[in-house]
Amino acid sequence: MKPIFLALFLLATSMLGQTPSAPHSRQSWCLCTAKVRRTIAFADGKLYSESWIDGSNGRELQRGLKPTEFGVTWNGQEVTSTDGKWSLHSAHKQPNADGSWELDLTLTHGTLEVTKSYVVYPERSIIREWATYKNTGPAAVDISDPQFLNIGTRLGDLGSIDLDWMTGGENRPGSWMLKTESLHPGLDRNFDSYDPFPGATGSKFGFRMGSASYAPWFALFDRGRQEGIVVGFDYFGRWASSFRPNADQSISMQLKVAGYHQSLAPGASVTTPKAFTGIFRNDLDNAGNEVLDWQYQYLWDYTRADWFPAIRMAGWWWKGTSWKDPGNTWVGGNGDAASAFRKVFRMSDLMSEVGADVYHRDWGWWDRAGDWGGPDFRTMGEYLRKHDMGQLIYAFIYTVDKRSKVAQEHPDWLLGSTLDMSNPAVVRYLEGQLDEFADRFGPFEWRNDSTPTAQHGTDDTPLLGQDQGLRTILKTFLDRHPGYAFQGVNDGGKNAGYDYARYASSISFSDGAVGILRNYWASLILPPDKSSDIGDNWQPEQYDKALWRGLLTINFDMAGDTWNPSKLEGVRGLIDIYHYLEHVGLVGQWVHVYRPAIQGDDPAMYFERLSRDGNRGIIILKHVAASPVVVWPKGLNPADKYLVSYQESNQSESRTGADLMKSGITINHQAAGELVYLNVPFHPGSGLYRAKPTSPADVRKASASNMGYPGVEIRWSPAHDEQWISYYEVARDGIVIDKVAKGAYFFDHSAGADLGAQYAVRAVNGGGLASPFAEATGSVAATRAVVLDDASPAGLSFTGDWKHEANLQPAYAGTLTSSSEKDATMEFKFDGTGFTWFTRLCGECGEAEVNIDGQDVANVDTYSADDIFGVGIYGKSFATAGAHQVKITVLGKHAGPRGVGTRIYLDGIRITK
Repeated sequence: MKPIFLALFLLATSMLGQTPSAPHSRQSWCLCTAKVRRTIAFADGKLYSESWIDGSNGRELQRGLKPTEFGVTWNGQEVTSTDGKWSLHSAHKQPNADGSWELDLTLTHGTLEVTKSYVVYPERSIIREWATYKNTGPAAVDISDPQFLNIGTRLGDLGSIDLDWMTGGENRPGSWMLKTESLHPGLDRNFDSYDPFPGATGSKFGFRMGSASYAPWFALFDRGRQEGIVVGFDYFGRWASSFRPNADQSISMQLKVAGYHQSLAPGASVTTPKAFTGIFRNDLDNAGNEVLDWQYQYLWDYTRADWFPAIRMAGWWWKGTSWKDPGNTWVGGNGDAASAFRKVFRMSDLMSEVGADVYHRDWGWWDRAGDWGGPDFRTMGEYLRKHDMGQLIYAFIYTVDKRSKVAQEHPDWLLGSTLDMSNPAVVRYLEGQLDEFADRFGPFEWRNDSTPTAQHGTDDTPLLGQDQGLRTILKTFLDRHPGYAFQGVNDGGKNAGYDYARYASSISFSDGAVGILRNYWASLILPPDKSSDIGDNWQPEQYDKALWRGLLTINFDMAGDTWNPSKLEGVRGLIDIYHYLEHVGLVGQWVHVYRPAIQGDDPAMYFERLSRDGNRGIIILKHVAASPVVVWPKGLNPADKYLVSYQESNQSESRTGADLMKSGITINHQAAGELVYLNVPFHPGSGLYRAKPTSPADVRKASASNMGYPGVEIRWSPAHDEQWISYYEVARDGIVIDKVAKGAYFFDHSAGADLGAQYAVRAVNGGGLASPFAEATGSVAATRAVVLDDASPAGLSFTGDWKHEANLQPAYAGTLTSSSEKDATMEFKFDGTGFTWFTRLCGECGEAEVNIDGQDVANVDTYSADDIFGVGIYGKSFATAGAHQVKITVLGKHAGPRGVGTRIYLDGIRITK
């Protein structure tokens, strides 16, 4: 850190408080770290990059070049920092809270004032930069195409230089693919973010979001010297870049805000997007890890620990919405709020069993986009937090229905259906909208989507302000609400970038079209555990370990549901591995990514995660190879010993890092779902566990009602294991009734839930060894309830056509009885203080009438867009014990706003004595 401190200290003492420098006076500034030494100079009215040295080997990357530092078209004239007419007005340095330093150089040229800003990051080769263009004159001026990065380099002979770039996140096959080109003097390589998606038939030039066609990333690599430069930037509007190979073997590169043209008022200014450069050696893996380490160290301040890294599940999110309705539009509306509310009751059970972290409430829950009326998210969130789970809520707040209140009151704010975030009033309104969400919903993770940018007719100028408005809204939301989080998505990965990832706890970088390639190349840009794909393609009922374990390359999502025990166990095991990898430093912050060399298969099917110190790793096999494969790991410490072990095979061996990188790992017969571990002996499923975990402590039971449904809740203090606790098992009266793989809480809401029952909990470690059961205690003694089970005729009488089903895993005692016949009845008598009717909720379920002691007391709606079992749908308590007769009648009516059936279910009657 000393070089940069000294350079900027001298700068501060020599420049601060001075009057503007004459055009011919010379000043220079070293932007220096251990990895880079870049010198910016001002002389003869010019600002330029004087030198750019790779700190690892002392090699000059410019070799005599003096490239300009900025450029803009000002009143129709192209102006650059090297035109010789500038005065240096001021130079300021300031330390940032994260340890980085910012240098701001302000220059004047007539009525144009430009501030060029640089941020230098100790321990990194990355330098970030941007420019602010200001009109200091008395009249408006025309400004267009402001540039925000200019570099010149002479890495080596052009014949040995690769230009690497990446396709963008548009939801098409071929997204997030690395492309490599050669450069030839006289043939510029130009990119425009409005270009058709590379290689896509039917894709045309025109408006698209910032990273739709191209990723915000480039690299120049000298194959001869094994040295390169990586470039990245953050902008969701229209941008253009050019690479010009010159006859002197140099390359000039420029980034600009394309399509921008406006009349700039006196005193007004325009600030460009931010870009960065970095240096790497040997191969692109090192470029990627340099960019990842920079983000881990300096762009991690908005990563919320409670939300990262988290596995999300959405269930059947489209059920109860207009998503599949004929004539549906993108803004949706008329969401089924009651079903959206009840959905969490089922999803909490599913997520508890498999270990997921966050419930994902996706599109369509609202009454009208812009008004945002919907279910009781606060109550939903409170219940989820009992399970130690969070709640993600989808809302594209800047895309609104034109019938909404905001659209009716402020039609001038709209560009189509998009609120124009280049308008400060819109930004303030949307900041207030998120504040209102926070007050109404309680802690949540905001998921956006849709298109935050919109042209004004064919004018691209507003896009820059809209981009900056969105970033302001994100920052304000997270600053005002520290316990909340953000997940970024824009039609998949059409908007992606480094600051976006900074604000996000995850980025949905694809809507599925990326396929099995997944983040093989995208992890050169985005941290693997801030990268997620669409969950709709990963439904638990379709679990297949041969393919699903490949999801360990990213922070994965799921949709759908299942009650299939083997599928549930497979999903639980997958999530357990992911959580364990976080425990040993192979998931989360500071993870490095390598792409091993492969013989015998497609290299993109193999993905290596390595810990920060290089001592532990995992190689993820995304499919089953048809023939023997040799895998050469990368990034290992040559002298260190590594235990090589496997998820499926019981083989293991100890080898040095040098030997592994030289000779590779041969896999002759690859098992489905195989994973290769390096120094991770106690992964879930390992046979090396010897000791059982301790039992959970302080196990308690209590009657409870959650989301309006009765039951018994069990809480405990976590158990301890020498290595890893995978899950807990909950038993009732000596029979295991469920697993809990998330949190230390269980809610028994089945017909058998009874405070008088004996509940116990035990822990199971990563090796499958279980602790002794710890019995739950209650605050008061409880009398056992009586359950009238639908499987037994005793105590129940039926009239009409009733269907009896058995071997249903989610039903109480595995049985269920139902009827859709109008006026079919079910009756029972009891002597006690109350009863509760337990049922199944579903999309085909209807209404029933409850009659007690000859009086019609309630019509009960059993509709829900999702199947939910074990629901105490109706109950009645009496002040004193006595004899009562109850009749439940099928009314033959559809129920709920989207109901299609009339069926009524019986899953048991619980009698309270």
